[in-house]
Amino acid sequence: MAHPWSSSTTTLLGLAATLTLGCPGDDSSAEAGSSNADDSTTSEPSTGGSTSGTMSGSASSVGTAEESGSESGSTGPGGPPCGEVTCSAAEYCDWSLDACGSEPSEPSDQGTCMPRPEGCDAVYQPVCGCDGQVHGNECEAQSAGVDVDAQGECEAPKGYFGCGHRFCSVGAEYCQVSVSDVGGIPDGYSCRSPAEPCEPLACECLSNEPCFEFSCEEASDGGVEIVCPGG
Repeated sequence: MAHPWSSSTTTLLGLAATLTLGCPGDDSSAEAGSSNADDSTTSEPSTGGSTSGTMSGSASSVGTAEESGSESGSTGPGGPPCGEVTCSAAEYCDWSLDACGSEPSEPSDQGTCMPRPEGCDAVYQPVCGCDGQVHGNECEAQSAGVDVDAQGECEAPKGYFGCGHRFCSVGAEYCQVSVSDVGGIPDGYSCRSPAEPCEPLACECLSNEPCFEFSCEEASDGGVEIVCPGG
């Protein structure tokens, strides 16, 4: 005869065993959870490394751009600087206002790389170059890789006086300045010999020269200048 409490005792013992051992599959679930947590933890440094690499690459690109920017306009191994570019060794920079780029506030003062002349004549018509040197003529300046400088302070050769970027012969020529009213076109400078004998060369004997009625001035260095107004 079975005791009335034996069935209850068996049930309680089975429940205790179940609580102690856990439900089937608990161990594998815990291991999977632990594995997922480990994978998540491991992937974070990997993502961080990738981000770090991207940032490093960006910094490198910026550095290159800055270096490139700092080199813009430098003479380097090529030719002269010409605004935002550098001409090649076979070119010179032709400044539109013959001011060698000294008029940055003037939009029309633009530089253009032009081929250097391959040959120049031997006629001596001295000019002031952007390098601050006197060249035998405009072609020779360009051949040397420089444009002429109408505002230059080159010392005039002996027996000459300044006329914009040119130098005229004292006592034999006068300087004619043709004022330009058109943006991007510089004033014109030319050395002219009087149509009629004029000795000594002075304003009083140049009354028949073009533009004399507008302006004629004599300088202490023996130079005479007639200015033709812009049109």
